[in-house]
Amino acid sequence: MNRMVDCGKMDMAMAVYTQLERLGLRPNVYTYGIVIKVLCRKSSLEEAVDVFRKLLNSSMLVSEIGMFDEAVDQFKSFKELGIYLDEIAYHVAIDALCKLGKVEGAVRFLDEMKCNKMVQDVVNCTTLINGLMGVFLLEEYRMH
Repeated sequence: MNRMVDCGKMDMAMAVYTQLERLGLRPNVYTYGIVIKVLCRKSSLEEAVDVFRKLLNSSMLVSEIGMFDEAVDQFKSFKELGIYLDEIAYHVAIDALCKLGKVEGAVRFLDEMKCNKMVQDVVNCTTLINGLMGVFLLEEYRMH
């Protein structure tokens, strides 16, 4: 699909994506990235946001099956690309970092939310508290 886009065949790439969905196949993160790139180039920003939300839902599923590093890496790559990330995306990253025991990183993301004037809701705070408790309990266990 990426080669199609590089050759200017964006409609063909979108047709492949549509066919994947029609067949009930789940696109991977790479495919979602290509589709988002196409939609942004076509100035279809609302559709790009919808596809991005599908990706976030997919990332949530990824983090639930234990691929936390990949979820965090994907979050960071979207930030680097300048793709707007909402509270849901931040929650996925905060949750994954806490499950990895990287609470400092989760706190940084919570601070970023504050700087970006995003709502820091009870879900994010509870996730962070649970992450801190996990680290604390692990340290307590190591001491004994």
